[in-house]
Amino acid sequence: MTTHRTSSHFCALLSAFGAALFSAVAVAAPTPGIAAVQPVVAPAQRGPDAGESGRAFATLKLPKHTLYVGESVPIALHAYYSAGTAVTVTGAPTVNSPDFTLSVGDAAQGRAAVGGEPYLEVTWKGRLSPVKAGHYELEVRIPSTLEWRAAPARSLSAPDDDLFGDAFGDLDFPGMNGDPFAAMQQHMQHLMDQAMQGFDAGPVQKRTLTLQSKKLSLDVQPLPPAARPASFSGAVGHFSLEASVTDRHVRAGEPVDLRLVVTGDGNFDRVTTAGVPSSATLESYPPTSSQSGNAKTFTQPLVPREAGQVEIPAVELGYFDPDAHRYVTARSEPIALDVAPGRALAASRSGVVPDAARGPTLAPNAAAEGRTVASLRPLYTRRRFWLAQLVPFAALAAALSFAGWRKRVTSDPHRSLRASARRALRRHTAELEAAFAVGDAPAFFAAARAALQQRLGALWGILPEAITLVEIERRVSGPQLHTLQTVFDADAARFGPGATPRELASCRDGVRRILAHPEAP
Repeated sequence: MTTHRTSSHFCALLSAFGAALFSAVAVAAPTPGIAAVQPVVAPAQRGPDAGESGRAFATLKLPKHTLYVGESVPIALHAYYSAGTAVTVTGAPTVNSPDFTLSVGDAAQGRAAVGGEPYLEVTWKGRLSPVKAGHYELEVRIPSTLEWRAAPARSLSAPDDDLFGDAFGDLDFPGMNGDPFAAMQQHMQHLMDQAMQGFDAGPVQKRTLTLQSKKLSLDVQPLPPAARPASFSGAVGHFSLEASVTDRHVRAGEPVDLRLVVTGDGNFDRVTTAGVPSSATLESYPPTSSQSGNAKTFTQPLVPREAGQVEIPAVELGYFDPDAHRYVTARSEPIALDVAPGRALAASRSGVVPDAARGPTLAPNAAAEGRTVASLRPLYTRRRFWLAQLVPFAALAAALSFAGWRKRVTSDPHRSLRASARRALRRHTAELEAAFAVGDAPAFFAAARAALQQRLGALWGILPEAITLVEIERRVSGPQLHTLQTVFDADAARFGPGATPRELASCRDGVRRILAHPEAP
């Protein structure tokens, strides 16, 4: 008995020791973090609090630090969130000065390593444009909400230097009242509890903050007033201008659309043009604009005033080149129109030029006679007039009579029940024929039973649901009873899914005979 007990304690000791070693190894393994904007598995976070550089930070990148008013430059905004952190960006990125306009596209996500640590990287690309000259300390702000689990609390008591010192020091020898392995088991359990602390998840931490990038010094210079062209409207960048028309062959008085397409790189919000002004040969209207990518299109309606060769003059667009530090004027090429004589006003409305309009003389009076009447007797004194008045009264009387009949029909419950029964009978009959056609015995017997219940219920004056095999055997006799018994007892093995086509055909013929004769059964 003593040997068996000692072996059991020894096995328990080895198990506890193995569990302790496994737990100690598992504590050193990485623990999964909370899913971020996209799932990320990362080590337990031991960095600084949210908002500091260890868990989340933002950066702003500019191609240059000296700009002109109205200049548009591409920028890149980056937000970095420590892996294992759940991130919610609660607003669009902004800058800390109202003297700038910022437009960004959709955010792109990815992974990045910063200082050897994994981070979730969220990137926005857009354009920045100053509206006022001066010196600025610019920073980007990104509102965010972070969630993560704190590192598990560790025991303050360090493990003993000797894993087995206390355990073996307190051993009892055989013959003593104590258990010789009790102290060792207790010591191993203590070690295992310390190791298992690594698996305890800490509390969820949540913080709402606004990430701020490091400030960048930026100088914004005003546009020089000297040598500013008359066609300059505030555009800053690099642009080109092309002009075209929908048709070079037009008629006098008919409109033609002039298309001015501005392409390039810069602040298209400040690109405007008045187009072609009105002149003795052209009547112009204000242009409309649309923008798509790095192109802005102006459409201006023009109307030639006279026939012949009419030239649409070149259009100028003045802009400031921030790289060359000077004003530049883009010009389109002039366009020649071949204008034919215009149509007469009557022709433009009716599409046909009358003969009278071809010569200088007036058109003659119309000689064709109109409709004639045989009598000047008033219409209301004629019989046909009064007969015609009876038509709407007859139609009204027929409509009222039909409405009354329909009301009586819908208010009669017996008529409604009979009509509903007829519709159900037709539906079930169609179902049994369809089931018979495909050889589906269960569906056939179900539809046949429902159809016979509707037919017998209407014949006997009882509800279809009350038609059972017991009621049928009480009321029916003769050859029709066999068909009814077959249908209402179709759960038998030979009339189930294994019924033969011959048996189904015989049963269908019997059901048809019962449904076809009002006096049956």
